[in-house]
Amino acid sequence: MPIRHIYFDLGNVLVTFDHGIACQALSELSNGSPESIQQQIYDSGLQDKFETGLLDEAEFCQEFRAITGSSADDSQIIHANAAIFELNSPIVSLVVHLRTIGYRLGILSNTCSGHWNYVANGRYNVLTHCFHNRILSYEQQSMKPDAKIYQVAIEQAQCEPQEIFFMDDRMENVEGALKAGIDAVQYTNHIQLAQDLASRGVVTNL
Repeated sequence: MPIRHIYFDLGNVLVTFDHGIACQALSELSNGSPESIQQQIYDSGLQDKFETGLLDEAEFCQEFRAITGSSADDSQIIHANAAIFELNSPIVSLVVHLRTIGYRLGILSNTCSGHWNYVANGRYNVLTHCFHNRILSYEQQSMKPDAKIYQVAIEQAQCEPQEIFFMDDRMENVEGALKAGIDAVQYTNHIQLAQDLASRGVVTNL
C-alpha cells in the first residue's frame, strides 16, 4: 500500500543531543559530579518518569533537589536538562520536500515537556511548521516501544498501519512499530532514509 503518513523520531533523527551536556550543567547546580548526575537522573529512571508524564516539571525539579541537594530553581534545572540539542541540518531539506509534495508528517517521540518546549519554542522552525501532528510520550503517558503510543499514532494518522512509515534511531522502537503493523526502519543518516523512502515509492529530493 502507498505511504500516506510519515512519522519522524525526534532525538537523533530531527535533532541530535548529548546527555553529557546536561550532566555537566546539572552538576554545576548541585553538589554532584557529572557521573553522579548520570546515575541519579538517567540511570535511575527519573528522566524516564519525566518523559512518561509520571512527573511534571515541578515534580521533576523537586526530585532533583531532594536527590542532589541543589538549591536551584525550577527554571534553572529545566533549562540545564534541556539545553542539549542541535538541529540535524541534513534532514531539514528532506522534511520540507516531503511536506511540499503533500505528505502528512508527524513526530513520534519519547520526550519530556522541558525538552519539547526547548526545541519547539522557535529555535527550530521546521519542528513547528512542517509537521501535521505530534505524538509525545509525556502527553500520552506511554513511551516507545510500548504498544499504546503506536496505537495513538495510528489513530491520529487516520489511515491503515501499513500506510504509515516511521523511522527511529533505536531498533527496539522500530520493532515496536513493526509489531503494531507500521512500516518502520532504523535511522542511520538522511541519505539512507531517502533510499528507504524511495524504495517505497516516495519521491525524495536526495
